Amino acid sequence: MTPTAADTPTLPPTNTPTPRPTYTPSATASPTATHTSTPRPTATATATATPTASPTATQTPTPRPTYTVTAAPTLPFIPSASSGQALHPSAFILPPSSLTASALSDGSVGLSWDVSEKKQSYRIYSDMGRGYGVHIYKEETGETAFVDSAAQPGRLYSYQVSALEQGKEQPLGVATAVTWQADVVAEAKVIPSSSSGPVNGPANVAVIPAPTALPPDALLLGLMSDASYTDGFDTLNVVGEVINDSNLDVGNITVIVTFYDAAGAFIHEAQGKTLVDNLQPEERAPFLLSLPRPAGMSNYSVKAVGRPTPPRLKPQLVLLSNKRYEDDAGFFHVTGQIKNTGSVAVEQAKVVVTLYGRGGGVINVGFAYPQPSPLAPGEIAAFNVSFTYFPKFLDHRVTIVN
Repeated sequence: MTPTAADTPTLPPTNTPTPRPTYTPSATASPTATHTSTPRPTATATATATPTASPTATQTPTPRPTYTVTAAPTLPFIPSASSGQALHPSAFILPPSSLTASALSDGSVGLSWDVSEKKQSYRIYSDMGRGYGVHIYKEETGETAFVDSAAQPGRLYSYQVSALEQGKEQPLGVATAVTWQADVVAEAKVIPSSSSGPVNGPANVAVIPAPTALPPDALLLGLMSDASYTDGFDTLNVVGEVINDSNLDVGNITVIVTFYDAAGAFIHEAQGKTLVDNLQPEERAPFLLSLPRPAGMSNYSVKAVGRPTPPRLKPQLVLLSNKRYEDDAGFFHVTGQIKNTGSVAVEQAKVVVTLYGRGGGVINVGFAYPQPSPLAPGEIAAFNVSFTYFPKFLDHRVTIVN
């Protein structure tokens, strides 16, 4: 199959309930989104006609809205080691920090920090621009800088960063930044009038949005396929698979899904991680993003970016066996065993299962942590990955993450 370089909006996913473990409704997958970049909505100057006694109407510019941004108070915190957990206040105060946050565009914020001694890695947490003072795990990096490229225009974002060394986290600081308004970063281009006279009126101005900034070493990955479905709780699930079509090992892969309304206007953006952390050239990684269905959503686009990483060591976990079956309750299972063929123990292995439909595209993704754990050299562990949504299933693929 040839990777798709496009990011074309798709038709909306069908909003049909999907059974959870406690009940058994079914869901219908929505049409697949292709990978074609869709521009953000363009800002256009407008004019309102004011009637007068004369036949000629006077154009009165519509006033732009004003925005007031209030910075949230800085809170001490203890960062959580698990992705998606909120951070909570602690009894200690954060030390003085060189952490800074700066808006790079209407859709990106740059973070940087100085440390006297570089640590193993750093974890970034964000309040997602919601202003509630609750920070969520966002990213882990080995660098002392980070770019959040999934921000929205005109919002106040708060970030917290901690240093990770030998499994322990030390908070470094808190910083905030306000992304630019979309009309501030838009570049106005004057289009000459069809008449011989001077350019006149807002109808002759085209507004070109500035693209979202990406890290200088970011690599755009190929999109093999994607699909979406909505469950009974109105949770939207976007699944798919990316491929490393570069000649470098790639890690730190971020999947960005952008949502649009029926008129093509931007309404929301979400991001997540692939279920396989690092990819060698030509290797694939599935992804699954779950979020409340954005109000007014009509279609979406998907893109994935990664960062170059050093070549990884040879895997020491191997798949011994696997099988699939549907139980009496209607759940689909993929079970099997893995073995540690290396000379050192594996603290925590992960088995990722990708389901493919009759068209060859991804229809669902799941994972499990085999037991026992840790897995000693020569030891065997069992796994069981279950699914409630598997329409038109054709095949599956098992990937082991060391």
